[in-house]
Amino acid sequence: MTSDRPNGGVGGGPPDDELSWVQRLMLYFTTPRRKTAAVLVAVAGWVAASALEDLAETHVRFVPLSTPYFYLAGFSLAVLFTQGAVFRRPVRLPSDVMLRTAAARFSTRDSWTSPQGVSETLSTLQAVFTRPGATAREVDSSVWVELGRDWDTTGLRHHEASIHRKHPVFLHFFAAHDGGGTTVTAFSGDLRLTGVWDVLKLSDEMAAAAVELAREATSGESDGTPGPGWVSSPE
Repeated sequence: MTSDRPNGGVGGGPPDDELSWVQRLMLYFTTPRRKTAAVLVAVAGWVAASALEDLAETHVRFVPLSTPYFYLAGFSLAVLFTQGAVFRRPVRLPSDVMLRTAAARFSTRDSWTSPQGVSETLSTLQAVFTRPGATAREVDSSVWVELGRDWDTTGLRHHEASIHRKHPVFLHFFAAHDGGGTTVTAFSGDLRLTGVWDVLKLSDEMAAAAVELAREATSGESDGTPGPGWVSSPE
């Protein structure tokens, strides 16, 4: 089990509650006015880079400036405007921000109630996904899960396609206090996954099985039948 800390990206960083300057920028550029200002600054910078490029070409030698600036500025704006959702893993930000980006990134949303407290629920979710082939990272009041090629897919219809998988299956679980218990919200079905039909179907089946494992572990409701992810795991 690992925990994501502020460092402008994901993982590592000092174990404190202060956000890095990159994370603060992500939270700052949330209004249309600020986003417009950022675009105007980026365009002005591109114009200046083009002018310097023309000047260098005329008086000294050709120095390419505008093209690398264009790509760098475009990527920076994408990171800021999406609150880091363009990254492979989520940046540690307040849960409400990550919840919004998760809703835009994943196709499936499930929700249920756990009798456990928030902290206990997060710990339970991490414990569920410490089996072979799975990793779980606590990010604020959520748990980010990655299911790798070694995650047991026994019983899934398209399990034979596992050898062709190139990317992990991602899921994001959120825990929020709700009266005497905790509401767990699970996001799955990453819209950015690509591959052949069998691999995509297997990814969907793995995500559904993982959500069901999380539901059983946190809600206490189970039929006692081992499912994918448990079969080949050590006791």
